[in-house]
Amino acid sequence: RAPLVQAVALPEVRGRRDDGQHEHDVGVGHVHEPAADGGLLTGTTTIVADTGGWVYPIKRNGKGVEIAGSDPDNADILLPTTTFLEHTDVYLASGHYYLQFARAALTAPGECRSNVEIFRELAKRMGFSEPCFDESEEDMIRGLLNSGHPFLQGITFEQLDRDRSIRLRVSDEGEPFLPFAQGNFGTASGKCEFHAETIQYSPPVESRRGDRDLSARFPLELISPKNHNSMNSTFGNRDDADSETLTATLNPEDAQRRGVVDGDQVRIFNGRGSLMLRAAVAGTVLRGVVSVPSVRWPRRAADRQNVNVLTSQRLTDMSGGATFYSCLVEVEKIGD
Repeated sequence: RAPLVQAVALPEVRGRRDDGQHEHDVGVGHVHEPAADGGLLTGTTTIVADTGGWVYPIKRNGKGVEIAGSDPDNADILLPTTTFLEHTDVYLASGHYYLQFARAALTAPGECRSNVEIFRELAKRMGFSEPCFDESEEDMIRGLLNSGHPFLQGITFEQLDRDRSIRLRVSDEGEPFLPFAQGNFGTASGKCEFHAETIQYSPPVESRRGDRDLSARFPLELISPKNHNSMNSTFGNRDDADSETLTATLNPEDAQRRGVVDGDQVRIFNGRGSLMLRAAVAGTVLRGVVSVPSVRWPRRAADRQNVNVLTSQRLTDMSGGATFYSCLVEVEKIGD
């Protein structure tokens, strides 16, 4: 496999994995320090041996060197990508009603390429000929603006390039966005209904009111809230963030029933997997609940696992959402 960029070392192959259909080389690509000629890995596109291709942006520390999280540990190939400061992109609204556009503010160092460019080149190498793989970033943005969505009506690429920030067409000029002022709820009456007679509700399968046999085997409900010193797995390299994600908090009654005291090593497990954490016993969680802040870097754990090994990939019945807060587990003390 010829690398797309010369700055990336070929993977150190550790063996082969057979998924029943294809054999894959399984190895770990290494992220190195900046090269003497100024080449620098400023992000990675990671191609994972057993799950297909996906993008994994890694973070730059104060020295300008990328800090690779745990995900690249499972990679066949690491390719350097640009950060948001080094490529042209459009930014959709999050917490506001503006569409934003930004051109690259910095020249990409080394041999870094944008994710769009990398996947465009990969598609060509793999023989894909669909027109979408010939689209530039500008072509893709124009396609978005011409999609016919009512919030984008009348917004042109030229306007966005000039103004850099344009309010979405969510309401008339100068008028507030009040989407439910006249009702418009997805109910028979068009109003917000504070009753559940029309909803065919059934408790989550993995809950105290769900599958009785399952809850008998795994009687604790797992919650995995965000920790205070990081955002998802970002900053997981820091000791203060890691210390928050290596603890499982139990209610005193649940801890006593299992012979667990504050500071014990415990194993949290269910039918999908298990991980080892340090116990904290406190009344901050209700009886029947265990709280494990997310998300720890697996490489920092002795068993190289985090809370994601316990959660289900099942989707909710009504909206197709994630069910990682519907998760039953058991906790046991490790050792004497």
